[in-house]
Amino acid sequence: MAGRALRERDGGRTAGRLTSPHGWAAAAFARNAGDYERARPGYPAAAVSFLTRRLDLAAGRTVVDVGAGTGKLTRLLRATGAHVVAVEPVGAMRDLLPADVEALCGTAESLPLAAGAADAVTVAQAFHWFDLDRSLPEIQRVLRPDGRLAVLSNRRDLDDAVQSAFAEVLLRHRAHPSLELEFKPVVALERSGVFTVLERKAFPFVHELAAGDIVALAASESSIALLEDDDQAAALDDFARLTANKPDPVRLRYVTDVVIAAPR
Repeated sequence: MAGRALRERDGGRTAGRLTSPHGWAAAAFARNAGDYERARPGYPAAAVSFLTRRLDLAAGRTVVDVGAGTGKLTRLLRATGAHVVAVEPVGAMRDLLPADVEALCGTAESLPLAAGAADAVTVAQAFHWFDLDRSLPEIQRVLRPDGRLAVLSNRRDLDDAVQSAFAEVLLRHRAHPSLELEFKPVVALERSGVFTVLERKAFPFVHELAAGDIVALAASESSIALLEDDDQAAALDDFARLTANKPDPVRLRYVTDVVIAAPR
């Protein structure tokens, strides 16, 4: 059952790591970096074009991609001509970042950068993992006075039958509560007293993947990666059934929300 992944194991030696959000992220993404890179969606060209304009990304500018993961957004930022710095705490994910990108080990709460080092900061599909009381002042610190922050979040379009079924299976099997379901980046930023939201825009898109890769997509979820062996196998079998009789590619509908904010 879901709670088994969070119980005390080995005399309680792993309990603290597995019962905190940072512990969930570190343990899960170290295990499933390959699945994440293989199956997770990227970001639509329209969303990237929008943030490129709003952040004024171009040659001579520096953008820091915080919580860069395997580089889903990082790769797209390179095309702007800006100097891209990727900050990612999980070594297995950092190893999959492009070789020609400056990749640093660090967290949003303790960025390995000097004050005023960045013209812009991006956070893609990672904001909900942050300790906002610590990370937002830290992001403000590394931004130049006229710098901007862009937060990107991919959400499933639940009018898509496969996406709706995926969400239902995930709810039945997940090893920890969702950090995204009730999390609203706009509200969090405005309440912080550190940033002011300037603009928000939504970009629908379609992510195509092989029918069999629905299992990798599920395995890339932290709450599935943290399940114990038998529980995880049962969950992945349920996910596999969602596309068992569907032809390639499977088309999954998502919406990318982009929030642009400025330091107060």
